[in-house]
Amino acid sequence: MRAWDAFLKVVTRLTWVMSAVGMVGLVALSASIVADVFMRYFLNAPITGVRDMLSLFIAVVMGLMMPVLLMKEGNIAVHFIEVVVGKRIGAVLTLLANIVTAVLFVLIGNEVWKAARYLQVNNEVTQVLGVPLGPWWMLVAVMFFFSALAALVPITNGIRLIVNPAGQAPAEGAA
Repeated sequence: MRAWDAFLKVVTRLTWVMSAVGMVGLVALSASIVADVFMRYFLNAPITGVRDMLSLFIAVVMGLMMPVLLMKEGNIAVHFIEVVVGKRIGAVLTLLANIVTAVLFVLIGNEVWKAARYLQVNNEVTQVLGVPLGPWWMLVAVMFFFSALAALVPITNGIRLIVNPAGQAPAEGAA
């Protein structure tokens, strides 16, 4: 279990770093939009290619922030069912939902990877700047795969809660 906990700790740290980079990227996106609007409105000189880059950066920024969402179980959950079925069955249902979410992220990552390969093979580029699209979408696909890894933290905590409901602490770094 120590090796698994160490692995989860590394995933947790990488997840938080990715989230911080995503937040910086979000601020940069916002600043570029403000600058483009300012230049367009006041100087009648929009920033060339800003829309091209925004379309790529938005996907990357969201991809950077997705792992922390899954790790912290920030996805939509319905907890009122625990009142009807009890805490133990509710914990099992939450565990199953987290497993399904992780599997879906792997499947989505796989489809995004296929689409990125198609874009790369066909030399697809952005309209104005001519930036190749394939590598950007491959990066997004990798982030989907990493999101599935980050989902292992609540899955592990859910298994521990079911096996030992009395007081097993969550995986280290997964708080």
